Amino acid sequence: MAKNREQTAVDTIYELMEQIKLLHQKIDIMDNNIKLLNNKLSKTQPTVSNKPMAVVPDGKPQIKPTSEEQHKIKLFGRIKNQNKKPIKGVYIKIRDAKGEIILSRETNAEGYWEARVFSGQYVIELDPSAVIKMARPQNFNITLDETMNEYEVKGPQ
Repeated sequence: MAKNREQTAVDTIYELMEQIKLLHQKIDIMDNNIKLLNNKLSKTQPTVSNKPMAVVPDGKPQIKPTSEEQHKIKLFGRIKNQNKKPIKGVYIKIRDAKGEIILSRETNAEGYWEARVFSGQYVIELDPSAVIKMARPQNFNITLDETMNEYEVKGPQ
C-alpha cells in the first residue's frame, strides 16, 4: 500500500512538471507577442479601433473582420498523435519572410488551430516537444498567393 501511494505521488509530480513546461511555453509566446506589439506600436501612432465587436461562442469578444481582412487566407491544421488522437496544447508560430513571429496559435481539444494571413511567404513552426517527444520543432515553408482562400498545414498525423 505504501508503494502505491509513492507511485501516485511520483505520477502527480510528473504531471505537475508537464504543466509547468506548458505554462513556461505559454509565457514565452506571450512575451514574444508583447515584444511584437511594442515594436509595432513604436513604429506607428496608436489609434482607437472603431471596428464593430462580436462575441463568439467561447464568450470572448472579437473584432469583426473588415472587408480587407475577409480577403485574408485561412491557414489551419490539426495535430494528432501516433494513435490518431488529437493533441491539445501544441504551439504554432507563424513567421513572415523576415523570420519574425507575426502570429502564434495553440491547438484546441480537437488538435485544431487556425489563423488568417495575407498572401506571401511564411514559415509555420510546430513546437510539439512538450506533448510529443520530438527532438526539435517542425518547420513548414509555404507560399500563399492571392487566389487562395485557405491552406491546410499538414503536421504530424
